[in-house]
Amino acid sequence: MSELFAHDVFLSHSTKDKPVVRAVAERLKKDGLRVWFDEWVLKPGDSIPAKIEEGLERSRVLVLCMSANAFGSDWAQLESGTFRFRDPLNKERRFLPLRLDDAPIKGSLAQFLYINWLPANREQEYAKLLEACRFSLKPASSIKRGNPSETVRHAARLVHARMNEWKRMQEDFEAEARKYHDVEVSICIVTQEGSLVANEFPVPNYSINLWQYFGGTSCENTMERLRSGKLTNFGMSGAELTAFGVIVGGQTDLFRKMALRAGTMLPDEISFLVAENAADIFKGELGSGKPILASNGDPLAKWLNMMLVATTSSHPERFRDGKLAVDPFAASLSVFDFFAIQLPAESSAADCLNQQTSPSPPRRIGDAWSGVRGVMHHAYSTNLIKTILGQAGLPISQVGYTGTFKGPFLDGADLLESALDEESRDRFVVGCVQEIVALERKKADGAASRGESFESETLQRLRLVLSRFGHDLPAV
Repeated sequence: MSELFAHDVFLSHSTKDKPVVRAVAERLKKDGLRVWFDEWVLKPGDSIPAKIEEGLERSRVLVLCMSANAFGSDWAQLESGTFRFRDPLNKERRFLPLRLDDAPIKGSLAQFLYINWLPANREQEYAKLLEACRFSLKPASSIKRGNPSETVRHAARLVHARMNEWKRMQEDFEAEARKYHDVEVSICIVTQEGSLVANEFPVPNYSINLWQYFGGTSCENTMERLRSGKLTNFGMSGAELTAFGVIVGGQTDLFRKMALRAGTMLPDEISFLVAENAADIFKGELGSGKPILASNGDPLAKWLNMMLVATTSSHPERFRDGKLAVDPFAASLSVFDFFAIQLPAESSAADCLNQQTSPSPPRRIGDAWSGVRGVMHHAYSTNLIKTILGQAGLPISQVGYTGTFKGPFLDGADLLESALDEESRDRFVVGCVQEIVALERKKADGAASRGESFESETLQRLRLVLSRFGHDLPAV
């Protein structure tokens, strides 16, 4: 949620412009804004890159101080910090160029309307700067219970509009998921009494606020608590319940960096999915009435929240007692499958996807297993999935789980699949695809014999999954 940014303004500048920028920082601070200015934050012994990244991550507005100095040797570092703020889909943040001198503006920055901070203009321009940096604190609103599927469709369209970037991120997560890293994610709940529903965590670890619950619409004092609440490093005071995501393990920093980058690509609309998801999973801990929740708009929090939405949607058994049963690199793959299978079955959406993604060299079809697995989990019963996998050549008798829940059985199938060599994995996935096609064709033939029309959403989802790896369903 935008209320939970620790800093209103991050001042990005060249060290050579320090005197001018210091005056800006002091003036904004005097007017009540929370300003990240390196002289006020950095302490002896701090890792400068790490503190800068933390400051950017937790800031709502980036003021880029443009000058001949900034466009010199410092430019690569300064520019790299602007991308999450310049992303048009990241509406929680704002990018403000502040022009300090007459140096020609570099590249794509010329498209942005800047604030003229030349000496003769500063007094009249300060009002614009202050207004642009101000943020009026708004209370969290009751979550929308209209049509969640439409929210999913809208978010999926936005995701697919950036498909090339998503493909690259998916490949990175897939590569790390194959390494079986030592890293875990848990969700911890903090109440007003301060009780932490979790054990102590080993180091290294990293925690971040995911969402907060402020009560139900029937609570008489909820809105009063919101008005009197104060912003802290852990969210808004007065929340009845605060959920934190905690990453622990040797690869904590690697996953955090990857998730942070992936989170910048998520649209703001996922906040509604997060609220719906939290209300369903933690309903036993929430009060009566429609819950008033607010989700953190920070990119890392957005990714962890979306990872939980996708996991509990397709693999609910993988989230028990506040902890993911698989490592977060593997759990992140469920986000890619979630948006692939949730894209609405409309030719216009498919055409849009085909137009916006350029052809790429095919990857091994065996790499599409997680997506094909998601399609089966969404469409078929456990017994039918067993039949498909058996016909495709997987020795399902070796799966230890013999119950009827899909998740545990497919977890066992994952272990068998991961032990296959590349050629065997390719043949196995091709077999699964062929079995799915045969099943859907039988449904279509049955509908035709009854004089009914039938359009297989399962095949449309499967087609999308295969297209991500450069394969065409009819060819397979």
